[in-house]
Amino acid sequence: MGLPALEPTFAASPAVGRRSGWELTWIIRVKPHHDPVKSYPMNGPLRNVKHELFAQALARGIRTSEAYARAGYKPDKGNANKLARNRKVRDRVTALLERRELVERKGTELAIERTSLSKEWVLRNLVEIVER
Repeated sequence: MGLPALEPTFAASPAVGRRSGWELTWIIRVKPHHDPVKSYPMNGPLRNVKHELFAQALARGIRTSEAYARAGYKPDKGNANKLARNRKVRDRVTALLERRELVERKGTELAIERTSLSKEWVLRNLVEIVER
């Protein structure tokens, strides 16, 4: 969350206790911080190709500095950490990890369905083994 934007303006007001009549004063109006959507959904790869490669490497579990170099940047630990904190990159890594989790879950469900494994079948076979 950032600080609100300040808009300095001038206003003339009657001078209190002065003979001149009017004095110039500062009025600072605070504009609300504009952040319509804190976390926007990722609808595909990042526009910057190097950022996308960096995000994909991070999602694969590669260290930040190594991912930075693999994305085509000159190795720099500080810049790598700064890019890793970038909101768009973080959101993309999250989206990639969620996608991977969904694919793995669907794959597991499909494998269970194809092999006709169920909890009941497993329990029934375990009971048979124990009774032997």
